[in-house]
Amino acid sequence: MRIFLVLAALVFHAGIHSAELWMTNDSPFPLRARVYAASGVDEQQTVEAGTQWHWSNDQVFSGPANDPNTGASTYTVIWYCTNGGQYGTNTNVLPGSWVFAQNSDGIKSCPLPKKAQKSGTPTTQ
Repeated sequence: MRIFLVLAALVFHAGIHSAELWMTNDSPFPLRARVYAASGVDEQQTVEAGTQWHWSNDQVFSGPANDPNTGASTYTVIWYCTNGGQYGTNTNVLPGSWVFAQNSDGIKSCPLPKKAQKSGTPTTQ
């Protein structure tokens, strides 16, 4: 009986929140994840290295509400480096999926932060 209740709760939860994704930044870089759908859903979030972001197209889970009746069958997640450039892309992502930055297609590297230039000669006053 307990197993039935757990399964029923999971099916009910999936039915309510079917347009959701879990994104894991398993890269060594902080990245900005951006979610796109054919219907125009577009939301982004900075995801620190080694952390996750739960995205849903309803206000309860992801902040500003998007149209809950988007009808999108798949999503595209594009990972961007926070200091410029594109890290990778996950395409044809089904609702309810886990998305990993390291499994994306693309360069999967970010530029190193620029260091302050040092003067070659000491300054005198």
